[in-house]
Amino acid sequence: MKIIKFIAAVLLLAATLPVVAQENSNYQRVSIGYSASFINPKWGNDLTLHGFNANYNYGLSLSESIPVYLEAGAGLIYGSTNSGSRCDILSIMVPVNAAYRFALSDAVSLMPYTGINFKFNVYDENIKPKCFQMGWQIGAGVNLKAWYVGLEYELDFIKMIKKVNTSALSVKFGYNF
Repeated sequence: MKIIKFIAAVLLLAATLPVVAQENSNYQRVSIGYSASFINPKWGNDLTLHGFNANYNYGLSLSESIPVYLEAGAGLIYGSTNSGSRCDILSIMVPVNAAYRFALSDAVSLMPYTGINFKFNVYDENIKPKCFQMGWQIGAGVNLKAWYVGLEYELDFIKMIKKVNTSALSVKFGYNF
């Protein structure tokens, strides 16, 4: 709960900062990248799954004067490991974020964001039945004209299995249109 209050305070502070004149319009983004998923069971060895992500996001401008956005989308995440026992997971994720754009120049902007995600594991060779997870994420991206580079951390609070903590770190490269 403290982290949510902290993030809300940062977003409120950011909304009061002077903003370089910019167009606050809706945007769409497609991105791909690398994902590392961390599975930490209370009873055994930790697993790190290496894989990729492919994403689509839509950013809805919430104000004409303040560059704050509601961002939603969908993505595929695949992770695999061969350490000890083989583990492959394919998930569909639906993120919903609050984002703020800091214009650093006419061509460069920084967009920190935070929100929740809903994850549906559609393929997992070791865990049955297929399961639903929910979590939160925090991240930031840099827009260079239409190009995007981002870093994101996710932590699930509705777990894949009882007593198994899961988190992920992703690097994303994309294009805004």
